[in-house]
Amino acid sequence: MNIIIFDTSITGHHSEYLRHLIDFLSINHANDSKYIFIVHSQFENKFPIIYNKGKELECIIWAQVTAEELVRIQKGNSFVTSFRTINVMETYAKRYSADHIVALDFHTIKYGAIFKKLPCSLSSILFLQFYRLSTRTFKEKIEFYKRYWITRLCIRNSKIKKIFVLNDQETVDYMNKEFKKHCFEMLPDPIPHLEPQSNFNIYSYYGIDVNRKIYLHIGSLGDRKGTLEVIESSLLIEPLFQNRITILLVGKTGASHEIKYNMRIDEIRNDTNVQLIWDNQFVPSQMMKSLFEQSDFVLLPYKNAEFSSGILGHAAAANKMVIATNSGLLRELVLKYNLGELLDVNNAANIALKMTEVIEKKASIEGQEEFVKNHKPNLFAELLLRL
Repeated sequence: MNIIIFDTSITGHHSEYLRHLIDFLSINHANDSKYIFIVHSQFENKFPIIYNKGKELECIIWAQVTAEELVRIQKGNSFVTSFRTINVMETYAKRYSADHIVALDFHTIKYGAIFKKLPCSLSSILFLQFYRLSTRTFKEKIEFYKRYWITRLCIRNSKIKKIFVLNDQETVDYMNKEFKKHCFEMLPDPIPHLEPQSNFNIYSYYGIDVNRKIYLHIGSLGDRKGTLEVIESSLLIEPLFQNRITILLVGKTGASHEIKYNMRIDEIRNDTNVQLIWDNQFVPSQMMKSLFEQSDFVLLPYKNAEFSSGILGHAAAANKMVIATNSGLLRELVLKYNLGELLDVNNAANIALKMTEVIEKKASIEGQEEFVKNHKPNLFAELLLRL
């Protein structure tokens, strides 16, 4: 069979997912199938280690989209780019006589998939599902039913064979029953095995006193991640504990949020003895691993808790307790695997209170090890490539 792996994004988890698939095929490929990886035009330059490893395997063909194709699928609203993306996908499917396509992000093709049938079968990962969305307000109901009908119309496409949902068996069960299609399947969000950066010391790098506990808030920062509440919590920690706590933010955000967060941090620093640090950058994976290993706790006060979080997996792999939102899929995973503590209310006051409550607590190693075991990259790759 000729199987296309399609992902033309180059940020965040995209390269990580492709690396998992390459690693899996380097060990487990034992049939005559060819795997054609259709990727971003700069993938070889940005990720030479992944690219060169794949190039050494006879079963793998790399095909980078052209600069012109990339502009077409990135320029325009989501409706327009969705149709353009699925048209590009069709071009490569015909070029390589594909039997099946694995699209790593269903969001990029969802509108096109309603109307267009590809010349081969398709499976994909649905990141933005609707089942756990709140419907308390009129605006929330509109968003819920918009995603509901997009999903319902998409799966009428006879070429769609499988839609994967990350970490959420309850959502899978609901959608298979609701749509009477049985094409949804749970996919464990892979927790990568990373090596820490050699000779990295979090205390000396950031100028942190060794007697302070470090509470890490890392990733793509923003209001939906509860970043402002994390910043504000430094004012509300009891004075007795302030000299014992460092809040370390690591990650990028949008331009408007960057100005807002920097202004608020500057205002707060003179009113609290909590050390508040923002490392405003995307950190390399080895440094990120070191940050998880050398911090004490990980803050996940997310407002979109209906989705899984890769940060939860990194925290578990480093045996670090999380402080997380008490709702949605995050709540279920934290409770099931005993991964940390839940906030009563997702606000600055409760974040501050919970930080002092857990300051001497130790993580549950047993639950974290089980979580990591159930989310190994090879299991992710095996399920994604199984036809």
